[in-house]
Amino acid sequence: MAVINYPADASTLILNGFPITEFAEGDFVTLEPQGEVTVAVNSAGGGTSISQPINSFEAILTIRVQRNSGNDALLNMWRNAVPALVFDGSIKTLFTRDKAPVIETVELRTMHITEAPGPVLNNMEPEHVSEWKFRVREAKRKVT
Repeated sequence: MAVINYPADASTLILNGFPITEFAEGDFVTLEPQGEVTVAVNSAGGGTSISQPINSFEAILTIRVQRNSGNDALLNMWRNAVPALVFDGSIKTLFTRDKAPVIETVELRTMHITEAPGPVLNNMEPEHVSEWKFRVREAKRKVT
């Protein structure tokens, strides 16, 4: 599957109503679609059936924030929530098309944390960042 990289310093990421802003310098917000958009099935008689699978909008969201920052603490609080926290979010990026400003929005629905940094601080890590991964049930992209 294709991977979509959004420059963290030129994008707005909102998770559970909170802006996530404390990214590593020059880093990206990464969205990796997991399901096929459509599936085709050929019949013995020469016909083709094209359908949209139920997982066609699933994706993995990966972000890297500064270790021990306010955003890292917030994400860690969500990680430790009981019961597990399920929430929504969005990514917005401004770009120019035909000399006019355009906003690309990805609505992130029904997501949860799937991978989090470990509790041991590794001060040998040169970037000193925490990587977080989220499973997104529905990631729909709009360009307006």
